[in-house]
Amino acid sequence: MLNIEKIWYKLNQNYLFKNISFNVKKWIIWIYWPSGSGKSTLLKIIWWYIKSEWKILLDWKDIWTDIIKYRKNNWFSFQDYSLLNLTIKDNLLLPFTIWDNKKNEKWIDYLIDYFQIKHILKKNITNISWWEKERVSIIKAFIHKPNIVFLDEAGWALDNTLKNKLYDFIKEYSQKNIIFFISHDKDFKNNFKFKNIVYNWSFEIYK
Repeated sequence: MLNIEKIWYKLNQNYLFKNISFNVKKWIIWIYWPSGSGKSTLLKIIWWYIKSEWKILLDWKDIWTDIIKYRKNNWFSFQDYSLLNLTIKDNLLLPFTIWDNKKNEKWIDYLIDYFQIKHILKKNITNISWWEKERVSIIKAFIHKPNIVFLDEAGWALDNTLKNKLYDFIKEYSQKNIIFFISHDKDFKNNFKFKNIVYNWSFEIYK
């Protein structure tokens, strides 16, 4: 269970968020606010990338009691990918380099095959296309089986076939884990059968 309590955040002396609180045990949380409204900022606050006035409880324990454990068990897929000037394989293994997470070779091979990047593993990140970087970023987010995954506009550069594979994948993964998903893509909304929602600081949960 992830409990977010009273997020307050100022931007340019004005509050972007005031007293935002919610809790979730699993499933997909879809955030569909207008551009510039703070979607990515909210995720970075929950991810503990941006400091704010808030309290986060994981399984009813304040994350500050074990911030290392919290960070080891989540990952953020940035909209601009934020991949390093390394080979594809080295980028994928960063979660294991940064944190002492145990590798599951079968799971890693499964992700590489599922998102079809086996043929580019030895290439440098500067020598692949944007849609290939998209897949690398997505795989890296899931490669160490985190409990919480933050996806910022993931899938926007994928063709329809791979996009649907991504949607099927996160539906399955979210049955036991939490996925925060920012998206303006109508295909995403239609695939998950989200209802029309208002922009006023609302989000929906796919169960």
